Amino acid sequence: MKLIIPMRMMVACLATVTLLTIGACEKKEVTSTAVELLSFGPAGVGHGEQIRFIGNNLDKVTAIDLVGASIPSADFVEHTAELIVVTVPIAAEHGLVTLKTSAGDIVSKSPLNLSVPVEITSITETVKPGETIIVEGQYLNWISAVTFEGGAVVDEFESQSRTELVVRVPLEAQTGHLIFSCGGTEPIALESETPLEVILPSPSSFTPSPVRHGDELTILGTNLDLVKSVLFTGLTEPIETFISQTEEGIVLSIPNGVNNGSFELIAFSGITVESETPLQVVLPTVTALSPNPVAHGGTLTLSGTELKLVKGVLFKGMQDTITAFSNQTDTELEIVVPEKANKGTLTLITHPLIDVETTIALELLGDLPPLDPLPLPIYVDAIAPGWSDWSWPAKSVDFNNQDNVRNGEAAIKKTYDGSYGGLRLHSDGTTIGSYAFVTFSVFGTTGTDGKKINVIANEQWGAPHVVTIIEGEWVTFDIAKSDLGISGTLNDLILQDTGWSGVIYIDHIGLK
Repeated sequence: MKLIIPMRMMVACLATVTLLTIGACEKKEVTSTAVELLSFGPAGVGHGEQIRFIGNNLDKVTAIDLVGASIPSADFVEHTAELIVVTVPIAAEHGLVTLKTSAGDIVSKSPLNLSVPVEITSITETVKPGETIIVEGQYLNWISAVTFEGGAVVDEFESQSRTELVVRVPLEAQTGHLIFSCGGTEPIALESETPLEVILPSPSSFTPSPVRHGDELTILGTNLDLVKSVLFTGLTEPIETFISQTEEGIVLSIPNGVNNGSFELIAFSGITVESETPLQVVLPTVTALSPNPVAHGGTLTLSGTELKLVKGVLFKGMQDTITAFSNQTDTELEIVVPEKANKGTLTLITHPLIDVETTIALELLGDLPPLDPLPLPIYVDAIAPGWSDWSWPAKSVDFNNQDNVRNGEAAIKKTYDGSYGGLRLHSDGTTIGSYAFVTFSVFGTTGTDGKKINVIANEQWGAPHVVTIIEGEWVTFDIAKSDLGISGTLNDLILQDTGWSGVIYIDHIGLK
């Protein structure tokens, strides 16, 4: 691979030598026999070009030592008592200049700096972090640091010469272009033309699956020694402590909280690699509920697998988890149905801290019969097309709540805070036509019995229709359109509190 350096960067990498004046440049009578270096230059000299040393008694100089090269007097281009002219060797580097004499060394007070056209002709294309890359070119001994994608910087090299630079790639390096910091009078940053590809860890398989919480999981693959941590579905923080780790495998313990799903290998560079196959963990399953429907206060039997992992059951409509079981085995769990339980799916709270929702819904004896389908729905399990949520205050309404449902799969949970907030459903205009009633069902939670709600249609704030909540019961209200003062179209429907705080559920809203 040949890397062509852009001309603007090549020019920027040129360093110039500073003309140093150590004493007055005016010619004066030499009264001393000591060797004196007054100045050297010119500025901007490069390898292969000539540099002039001005001083007194310079004919006594036997050699000039530069960092990286030495020039004997026999190779001087010109040599007099006041002037020495030499050609800068290609091996010369930045540093102080030493004039060698029989009486001792004369060391310059300032360093020689050169105009250096750093050129890179090839770079290793692919590398594993922790291994080395080889950079080839010219004047590479003038490179002081290499910055990798992601910000990792290396300023100490495995080896460095004029034509070759060997750099160990840090574990934090990412795939991308390299930045070479070049020394000289005007140091610059030189970017590689092509990116360096940095190898990442790659998982191929894992065992066992499904795995139990607390058991060991073995992840197999390639370059797994590059993995710093593993993030599983269900966890917020990755696992950084492994039982063992090699290039081919990682063994770790599955903590509580890990759920079904893909996991991510996080490299030291911060780059993540996701497993193609999702991990399965051992969790309880419910295959049957018996009896169903069941009476409040009756014993419900859950049949399934791994039910000993269950530490609690949460019924719809309840905040407290039931943890007292009549019986519990791996295949059966018996529990008394609370008086306040609602119909719907059950949530199993497990010892591994994973919530499992049953696929079977619980039915309760004595529940209200299903409501007739709405000819023109506004809300049935979700807001109907053509309608939108304009409720206030913000975040006071849950349109997909399953805690307490009158009909279907979901209901609206509205939290009032006493600020005359409202559940507000808006459309650009729904034709009422021959429909005679606006209908909806309301369930009042604890503390809402006897509370009143203003029902306002089409922003007729001064003429609300008032309904009264009954605590602990679903009540369906059918309000004649004449009582709402509407005809022709319905653009807006609001259910507003009258200055009280509490929670209600609303379901099955529409026209009939």
